[in-house]
Amino acid sequence: MSAHKIALIWIAASLVLAACGSSTTLIPENGEVYPVASVFEEYYEGHGGLAMLGAAISPELVENGVQVQYFEKGRLEFHPQLPEGNQVILGNLGETEYGPTPCVLPESVASGALYFNPTCHSVSPEFRSYFLEHGGVPFFGYPLSEMHIEDGRFAQVFERAVIVWDGNQPDGFRFSLASVGSLACSNAECSGGNGGYAPAASTPTPQPT
Repeated sequence: MSAHKIALIWIAASLVLAACGSSTTLIPENGEVYPVASVFEEYYEGHGGLAMLGAAISPELVENGVQVQYFEKGRLEFHPQLPEGNQVILGNLGETEYGPTPCVLPESVASGALYFNPTCHSVSPEFRSYFLEHGGVPFFGYPLSEMHIEDGRFAQVFERAVIVWDGNQPDGFRFSLASVGSLACSNAECSGGNGGYAPAASTPTPQPT
């Protein structure tokens, strides 16, 4: 797919979200458009594409000997030494940008939560369905925090992403991933600014259901 066609798709998607009242930005702030590198295209499309990972904000790069490409919501990595079919993964930006929070005990988590011993954190009942329906541990990694409120939104940090829930958004757009790719990419070729999951202050939102 050509960069021009991808740009048109991104613009159309942004207009649809704007019509629905969404504040999500799909086009990088400086207007730079990058195609999805061929090595990442299948994984990108198979894991939600634009809606899940956002727009590409860098060309294909090599970092520490690894082929990578940054997207608004994460960084895809190609590891040829891994088994075929598992060579592309989402990088651990949740871990590198935010790190873990203190452990919680299994008996202290809410009923219906998913508890993971490797990181001694749970996926909250409110986030459980979204987590499982969008790839679970293979996609997000293990939770590194419990669900918490960040500037009026509910958020939870995972090894590879940050899930947020914003009650100010319309139905169908309340769950999303924070822009950790924009936050992490310091390469001069990256576009999209320094995102992250600390948005402008908003009014408190009801708890996700």
